[in-house]
Amino acid sequence: MPPLARVLVVEDEPEVAAMLQELLVDLGYGVKIAVSGQEALGLVPVYRPDAVLLDLNLPGLPGAQVLVQLLRVDPLLPVIIVTGNSDLEVARSTLKQGAFDYLPKPFGLDVLERIVAAAITRPRPESAEDTGGGAPGPTTEVTDTSGALRTVLYIEDNAANVRLVERLLEQRPGLRLLSANLGQLGLALAREHRPDVILLDLHLPDIEGEDLLRAIRSDEDPRGTPVVILSGEAHAGLPEQMLAAGAHGFLLKPLNFQQFFAEVDAVLGR
Repeated sequence: MPPLARVLVVEDEPEVAAMLQELLVDLGYGVKIAVSGQEALGLVPVYRPDAVLLDLNLPGLPGAQVLVQLLRVDPLLPVIIVTGNSDLEVARSTLKQGAFDYLPKPFGLDVLERIVAAAITRPRPESAEDTGGGAPGPTTEVTDTSGALRTVLYIEDNAANVRLVERLLEQRPGLRLLSANLGQLGLALAREHRPDVILLDLHLPDIEGEDLLRAIRSDEDPRGTPVVILSGEAHAGLPEQMLAAGAHGFLLKPLNFQQFFAEVDAVLGR
């Protein structure tokens, strides 16, 4: 079996640290706890985590300074800042310092899962085997026979979901991602760019995904652009309903990464 991806949690509150450890273990990660910035700095070269959850309010060395020093040890290490609402502006400022993302408390399991998964799947120059890190991701490059970039359009209003798909598609060097947070904008981009595949959320602020799917299908497109539905719900008959309306595939969120790559590769290989 491939090795577990490793997460280092830097948190001095025992209850919070225990909660994060339990949640991450349930999600399939290996976890180690550091109760201070100094301990974290000592652990990183030994534990070699694939991602770090870093609390801003730590005893001794503040979290923002720990971030700077962690990135000196490993400039490519994805560090996710964990913060309370009162420190949101500080957390946002850490993005300019190199933080991967920030996670405001309180947060839901779905948000934790998406952000950590995006950090874990971010490509690094070294392979997982070279670094002793987590399980290797798919590496097949997807290009057309002319070597041109293939375009993926993701119509989704949830920024975290877009960020996750962006990180995943970075593992496909032959692909570029366009995104739209409104259905009408997505339809305009589809008409302008004629993407090779459209990823479509069902619940959008301005139009229901099924209506947008029908609009896409009503356009004169001799290629029949493949549309894959990405949905957080799959009540009885919904996948079949979407396929009957013209979708080429249906994936349930949170995404199974292997299924995601298999679906995208399948429609691009048509």
